[in-house]
Amino acid sequence: HALAGDSFWGDEILTASFASRSPAEVIDWTAEDIHPPLYYLLAGGFTRLTIPLGASQSPDPVSDWLWRFPSTIAVVLSVALTYQLALALKMQDSYSVPLFAALLLCLAPVGLRYGQEARMHALFMCLSVLSTCLLLQAVRRPQAWWRWLAFSLATAANIYTMYFGFLILAGQTGFLVGTLAAT
Repeated sequence: HALAGDSFWGDEILTASFASRSPAEVIDWTAEDIHPPLYYLLAGGFTRLTIPLGASQSPDPVSDWLWRFPSTIAVVLSVALTYQLALALKMQDSYSVPLFAALLLCLAPVGLRYGQEARMHALFMCLSVLSTCLLLQAVRRPQAWWRWLAFSLATAANIYTMYFGFLILAGQTGFLVGTLAAT
């Protein structure tokens, strides 16, 4: 709703500016920046595919909407993944806990805000939940090596989205150590 209601602000302008560069330039630029390249590469690729050829590169409501849309998709996926994560963690036969968890994320101001910004925070949230879901699956079936591979790839993507992904990995490592210690 109202995805292009507000015009771009400072960081979103930087996102559009940097992500509009070629993938090689984005990787070179982010090597010296505080943000890793994955979000810029995805947002730039999505926008190059969706903005019509010959369209103006200057900001307008259509381009603002297109730059913000990947974040909206990431938040919607985060809600679905939160449902799946809560479903995997629930201790009873009720679906009310997973539904409540998904509803809380739907109403959370952080999800609403970052789902409407052309920044990497929504993708980080989505990949954090995905990585955690994949970790739970891998722990439940440790002999399935491809589950560990999926977890590793999601975790690497999370770290290449925001370096705070290392904090998510540290929490997951703590969970894994606690799980192994309990067995």
